Amino acid sequence: MSWTNSDFTYAYHLAGTCHTPEEAHRVLSESLSTRRMSVREYELGLERRRIDRAKLERQLGACTDEIDRESLNLDAEKLSMHAEVGQADYEYALHEIETLRDLLARLEPHCMWATAKLTRQEGYQLAQREERRQVLLERARLSLLSQGMLDTETLREMRSHPDALALESSTIAMVEAMKTGTLRLADRQPLLMLEENNGTSKNS
Repeated sequence: MSWTNSDFTYAYHLAGTCHTPEEAHRVLSESLSTRRMSVREYELGLERRRIDRAKLERQLGACTDEIDRESLNLDAEKLSMHAEVGQADYEYALHEIETLRDLLARLEPHCMWATAKLTRQEGYQLAQREERRQVLLERARLSLLSQGMLDTETLREMRSHPDALALESSTIAMVEAMKTGTLRLADRQPLLMLEENNGTSKNS
């Protein structure tokens, strides 16, 4: 199955921008719920169109006026057009659901609830602290690489984080690395997890 633009969006622009597998799992799960809702809405719309078509057919069978029949036929054509457009959207939504389930399955073994007695919601909450810590570290790296100094807003947020001392030690190490020209941006773990075993190479 070849990937579409939305598949790359889910993998790289949603999950790939997260720093923990739990946060990536959370944002993809929200997308999955949205797509499932779209599918359900289409299926309800399909049933409504089926009822409307049956009603139109009954009206056409009883209609003797030429103008009225033309109007009813036009309504039937509109129903068919909407059905064709809706069918394409429906099939694409099913494709996206398949992709999202696949991505979630790859992240699942790396999430803390896979090895601990936690619910997903508890895992999502516990991961927020680490997610925020990693976000601040990335902002610090970007600030040092682009400006040669740590911006005051990032510094302020670091000092208010529960892991402020650890963040300070990491920042000092970054400054030393910048001085020696070895400071680099860190890989984002969820994206590496999704790429394991060439996972994102689905174009074959």
